[in-house]
Amino acid sequence: MSAMDHGGGGATGMSLFGTALFTWRSTPAWIVLLAGLLLAALLSMGLAEQRARSADQQFELHVKELVAEIEKRLLDHEQILLGGAGLFDVNGMVTRAQWRTYVERLSLKARYPGIQGVGFSQAIPPDALAPHIAAMRATGFPDYTVRPEGDRALYTSIIYLEPFMGRNLAAFGYDMFSEATRRQAMQRSVDNNTTAISGRVKLVQETHGKEQAGFLMYVPVYRQGMPLNRVEARWQALLGFVYSPYRMDDLMQGILGGRDLVVDFTLHNGESTLADTLMYDSAAEHTEEYAVPPSHLSTRRIDAFGQTWTLSLRSRPAFQAQFASSIDWLIPSLGTGISLLLFALVFSLLGRREQALALAAELAVRKTQKFLTDVLAAASEVAIIATDRDGLITIFNKGAERLLGYSAGEMVGKLTPAVLHVPAEAMARAAELSIELGRPIEGFRVFVEKPEHDGAETREWTYVHKNGRPIPVSLVVTTMRDDSGEITGYLGIAENITERKQAETALREQAQHTQAVLDNMVDGIITIDQAGIIGSFNPAAERIFGYTPDEVLGRNVRMLMPNPHRDAHDSYLRNYRATGVARIIGIGREVEGQRKDGDLFPMDLAISEVSRQGQPLYVGMVRDITERKRMERMKSEFVSTVSHELRTPLTSISGALGLV
Repeated sequence: MSAMDHGGGGATGMSLFGTALFTWRSTPAWIVLLAGLLLAALLSMGLAEQRARSADQQFELHVKELVAEIEKRLLDHEQILLGGAGLFDVNGMVTRAQWRTYVERLSLKARYPGIQGVGFSQAIPPDALAPHIAAMRATGFPDYTVRPEGDRALYTSIIYLEPFMGRNLAAFGYDMFSEATRRQAMQRSVDNNTTAISGRVKLVQETHGKEQAGFLMYVPVYRQGMPLNRVEARWQALLGFVYSPYRMDDLMQGILGGRDLVVDFTLHNGESTLADTLMYDSAAEHTEEYAVPPSHLSTRRIDAFGQTWTLSLRSRPAFQAQFASSIDWLIPSLGTGISLLLFALVFSLLGRREQALALAAELAVRKTQKFLTDVLAAASEVAIIATDRDGLITIFNKGAERLLGYSAGEMVGKLTPAVLHVPAEAMARAAELSIELGRPIEGFRVFVEKPEHDGAETREWTYVHKNGRPIPVSLVVTTMRDDSGEITGYLGIAENITERKQAETALREQAQHTQAVLDNMVDGIITIDQAGIIGSFNPAAERIFGYTPDEVLGRNVRMLMPNPHRDAHDSYLRNYRATGVARIIGIGREVEGQRKDGDLFPMDLAISEVSRQGQPLYVGMVRDITERKRMERMKSEFVSTVSHELRTPLTSISGALGLV
């Protein structure tokens, strides 16, 4: 009673503002807040990841398009040179006018912007150098010569280069075979009989303006009708090279077509990306500064006509701006705001819930008190006794008065030893023990010893009536506690079990009588369960089979049978359970048994079936008929002897009568 009074009033008047932010009661509100923040974070991360994937795909697309454009333009330029070589293959030697007509027909400026020109460099053996110079001067170029001067094993003078104007005039008469980088590409084109491009060079056309990195593309041209199946044969048949010079910045402007790139790149000659291998840098075309590092970087290698170019690509700020979104900050802000609103709402509801729970608890306490009062008043058959933690009786109902003969006025406020006959120090020790263990001590044993487990227990106990007569009772004792777990008292509910004890005594005497009958029977009695396991073995069975109970209890009854019954016994039981057809159960019959020493003996066996706790139990009555069988055998032998003795004289008499 006092425990319930104590626990009901602490929450009254609780409000949202009076509730601490960090308590177990506010856990749902914090869970809502954390869940909202987590959801907002996951949503923001998901959107960021989606934009990152989209940016990766878009960047990769730009990279592939750029590489494809460069490779396609190189292939287009190869086709131009192959067409020029075909012109020589058809005509043998092409005139300047024919070459100009061919190049003009290509419309290079309109179709292939960025190409510096298309020319022809004639191969000149040393012994033909002077006649070549004289012939060229005779065509209207009095100052023509092959540059640079000097003795070489082979000369290759540029004699055609269209459009033949501007920068291209500086290349007229230049021997490209005299320069190492150009010579490597020209040799590779003849050795492999294929198109070749050179490494990074400075073109002779770089006469004015901003200097650009350059390279050249070569296609070999051979004299008609000469074999070309070997390297040496191709050099013997070499007429010259159709070629194109390229200024790298001009070429890239022609390839890109003035597009506004969102990707910057550098192009390097070879696999190195050092400054001395740089051929083109798209960032030099604009003044845009990188406020932050590029979000995307990539490297590609272009293998074209025996030369390797390395392309280093990076995203521009304009590209990164495409994937920046205003909702980057909006979703976290909204998510945080909504989460805080939900937190405040749930926290407020929890505060109101606490108020409602406190009010409900108070009402429940009042109802419980009234209910308990009504129960105590109505419980005249059950004794209810409550004490405080010191053992002073606080409740002594009508049932207790009727059971013990004391009135409530006599007992309330008295120590329980007056009725429980338990030392007061034992009850005090129980309270101390609860504090030592740090947990409640429940149940009957709280009064006498350390409990084995918590929880109320029912035990038999003895109360003493006022007149001194002991009364056996069934007693449940438990502790009462406040909200902090402190023991406030003990509650005992007792029921008079005098009649039950008398009935138990009668049953026990009846069982003893029955057991005495079984123990003194002449016939052996054995019980088995449905698996054939022996459950009981009376003294007569011990005498018949020679086993003690310890030797047979818990073992299969087959041990008492000889074969073939021993091996077939379990199948008999299974067949009986499955079909209900009995071979011996309920039917008395004569069978053989086997003693402990192995001797076989005849016996009468009768088995009956009973039920115990819903399970079948088989009771077998065994009678040793060894003596009876011996008497029957002696009787049979006696009758046989008498019959024989009587038959012998009667046979003689019968024979004599026959003769008469």
